[in-house]
Amino acid sequence: LPTLSPFLVIDMKGSYLLLEYATSRTVTSVDRLGNIKSSRWERTHRVRIHRNSVFVIERRTLLDVAGNIARLPGDIVLSTTVGQEIAEASAPVVAGALELMAPAFQ
Repeated sequence: LPTLSPFLVIDMKGSYLLLEYATSRTVTSVDRLGNIKSSRWERTHRVRIHRNSVFVIERRTLLDVAGNIARLPGDIVLSTTVGQEIAEASAPVVAGALELMAPAFQ
């Protein structure tokens, strides 16, 4: 299996996922006249693996995309030095607020 390649979940049965991934290959050849020919082909493959073997990097549901868009301004602010300083200064307050809200999430 190619490492760090994107896999697409096709089906879920029990604890196993049916994943699809693509591989590509480029073949270059030179004929007798010195002309260079290059061809590329791509194939898709499927494999069934246990769900504990998968690390999810990106989800593509509408709700996930909406959440990513909503978090984007915060990510931009936190990538600046001022944003990082504010995050460090407010960390104890945020931790306390999360501790108080924890029973509501259970």
